[in-house]
Amino acid sequence: MGILVRSVQDAALVLQAIAGHDIHDTSSLAQPVGDYSQAVQQADTPPRLGLLREFFYDHADAETQQHTTATVERLARTGASVREVTLPASFATVLAAHRIIMKVEAAAFHADMFSSQREQYGPRLRETIEMGLVIPSVAYLRAQRLRRLFQQEVPQMFKDVDVLVTPSTLTPAPRDLNTTGDARFQSPWTHAGVPTITLPSGLSQTGMPLGIQLIAPALEEERLLRAARWCEAALNVTLAPPL
Repeated sequence: MGILVRSVQDAALVLQAIAGHDIHDTSSLAQPVGDYSQAVQQADTPPRLGLLREFFYDHADAETQQHTTATVERLARTGASVREVTLPASFATVLAAHRIIMKVEAAAFHADMFSSQREQYGPRLRETIEMGLVIPSVAYLRAQRLRRLFQQEVPQMFKDVDVLVTPSTLTPAPRDLNTTGDARFQSPWTHAGVPTITLPSGLSQTGMPLGIQLIAPALEEERLLRAARWCEAALNVTLAPPL
């Protein structure tokens, strides 16, 4: 799950509180928890940024593309090194595999409650569960294999960079409070199990927030927080809420 906070330092504080093994959650990892608060205090070295244009620029609107480019150029002028990074071949199936897994696992979790309380579910979640209930097991297992392949190929993108950079969303934030917008720029990283963080980077022409997304390798939250804190300080963005 994502956390919503006012600063990178606050993100480190919350992560410090919630990270670690949970005896009531068999899927939680047993690895030692990093010192995330200390990590943001050590953010004095400009990061090596890997800009992902492929797919992300293809699906972003013109304003978001231009803003992301300008933001990355600003970080470069402040001291960050920037190079373009290409996606692995397995990325081609990421969104389709993610949708299958998400729907099947949502259906599996909600199956008992859904059978007796169907009308209490909202239309979008109800549709997700209904589709998950009829997806064949073969398709689910194939999607999991594709996910593992993508996970194996993700590390190669970090060969010469510390973190990857993409636009946070396809467009500026929506004015409609009934939606958080299209999540396809976040889905690949959730799918791969790697940490990401979004930083506010400016306002659109209509006064709505824009942001950049930073991505780190699996279990490299300290690296991510250091890079994010450096970028946060370099950008020094303060956004006022829209009227």
